[in-house]
Amino acid sequence: MKLNKQKILFIAVIFFWFAQYVYIPYQTPCLTMIQTSTSFIGIIIGTYGISQMVLRLPVGLLANYRNKHKMIMLIGSLSSGCASLFRIIFNNGIGFLIGNLFSVFASAMWISFMVLYMSFYPKDQQTKAISSIIVANNLGMLLEFITSTLLYEKIGMQMICLLSVISEIISALFISLLPKEKT
Repeated sequence: MKLNKQKILFIAVIFFWFAQYVYIPYQTPCLTMIQTSTSFIGIIIGTYGISQMVLRLPVGLLANYRNKHKMIMLIGSLSSGCASLFRIIFNNGIGFLIGNLFSVFASAMWISFMVLYMSFYPKDQQTKAISSIIVANNLGMLLEFITSTLLYEKIGMQMICLLSVISEIISALFISLLPKEKT
């Protein structure tokens, strides 16, 4: 079965969002278990939301200005993988804080996934395109919640984060299969 560019990016998005969220359901319990203070846990969690507000607009403008969505998606994918590596290597509050900063950077790249995916469809099918890419996004999140729910107590947070790294490598591989963009 030959994959067209829509299917390739659809699959990349599933793996991207799986990796971005697979650790989320157990992040706070894990941080509590490794004796991170509740105020620092709040900073770790809050950093993600605040940083999103700061980064999304400039990244979106840069992506549109440079028309390098494939490169931006690869950077986002690799940033997400780095985020989980920090969580694995530094299994403490600081590791999770640095990891969340890398995750914010990765999530800010989401606009390029959407813009590129929509560019694969004619104007009269933009509603279909946006619906489809959001399905991939939500499918990745659903699969990660199921995975972490079933596996966290059996394999622990470090292995969950390793699944995140592996998932982002797969996402980056699929992204690299996309055709080169016209400049």
